[in-house]
Amino acid sequence: MERYYDYIIAGGGCAGLQLALGLAAETSLAPCRILIVDRAPKAGNDRTWCFWSQHSGPYSGLLCKTWDRLSVSAPGFDRVESIAPYSYGMLRSADFYAHAYAELAKHPGIQFYYGEIGRIAEETGRGVVWVDGMRFEARYVFNSCISQEQLQPREGYAPFWQHFKGWWIRAEKAVFDPGTATLMDFRVTQSGGLSFMYVLPLSTSEALVEYTVFSPALLDDSQYDEVLSGYTENLLSGSDYAILETEKGVIPMFPLQEARPAAGVVIPIGSLGGAVKPTTGYAFMRIQSDTRDILDCLRRGEAPVKRSPAGRFSWYDSLLLHLLQHHPGMGVAIFSSLFRRNPYRLILRFLDEQTAPVQEVRIFSGLPVGLFSKAAVELWARRFFRRWQFSKGAHPAANPYSP
Repeated sequence: MERYYDYIIAGGGCAGLQLALGLAAETSLAPCRILIVDRAPKAGNDRTWCFWSQHSGPYSGLLCKTWDRLSVSAPGFDRVESIAPYSYGMLRSADFYAHAYAELAKHPGIQFYYGEIGRIAEETGRGVVWVDGMRFEARYVFNSCISQEQLQPREGYAPFWQHFKGWWIRAEKAVFDPGTATLMDFRVTQSGGLSFMYVLPLSTSEALVEYTVFSPALLDDSQYDEVLSGYTENLLSGSDYAILETEKGVIPMFPLQEARPAAGVVIPIGSLGGAVKPTTGYAFMRIQSDTRDILDCLRRGEAPVKRSPAGRFSWYDSLLLHLLQHHPGMGVAIFSSLFRRNPYRLILRFLDEQTAPVQEVRIFSGLPVGLFSKAAVELWARRFFRRWQFSKGAHPAANPYSP
């Protein structure tokens, strides 16, 4: 087997396969040799990706369902609204994997190698990957494999997770509106942190019902099931139902230790490269954007570099996460105010980091100014104190916000 390649992609998941498909389709880089390494081939539906978009994209034909309306509910608030010109889509990973493998098989310069990925490093200007003791080299290595050490927050951030469990259910009666997706329903217990239900109907009788929590600690499996069971029974108004599949996930709601460097030959991608938006956990469209940025750099003969979002959006993310972690009881009020006072399409545009400051003033106008001002001061003070500790050679606990 060859040992030298133009590009090695470590990790054949969402980010790795999207990049491989982009490289395969980029005629300006042909011919090139690409190696994709992973522990094993992807098989089955191990996750579901959802995203909103105004335009059809390269994977629009793979979507198993789209919705033109979103619903948000909280105690005393229940609103359904069209999100045009956006649509909200669902892509099952099994369909994406099958598509990716079929397309990549058409390119003889692309190879797969499966085994235990060991060390990934830069040596003498080339990227090096060891898989089951075999050494592979490339001009660039794109790495989406996250080690336990890397799954830590960047300086100034605390561990904070979005974690969820969902049931794919089939009801005996027609109970769902297949044209409306429930983005957030906060009418569940908030004892474990900011919590909401997420309901995606595939038809009048089938849906994904998911319980999502933002908190520093995960729940026991029985705690997810208890909330799911109570909510589903209430939602179905006594209709019997069967659980067809289950899914679980944990998403870090903080920037990871390693972000994409300004230069180098080992390039983090996916979650490791900062593709997950810290306040929402959405990543699919950001991975597409990162893939385009990487391809643009390679066309110009430049080293791929990290996205550069407007600094104010990073600050907004930090501020909201600080509030959710340290004032979790205010989470429902904050989100209710956002969705009660603003068109849903404007909020989606804001989450895409595409709004202008004047639009952001409108979005924030209904929020509790005093609470956000207090949180801004707290966040600044905590980060300043942490930097001061590091400047003195101190190494504080992993969670710098612990009392």
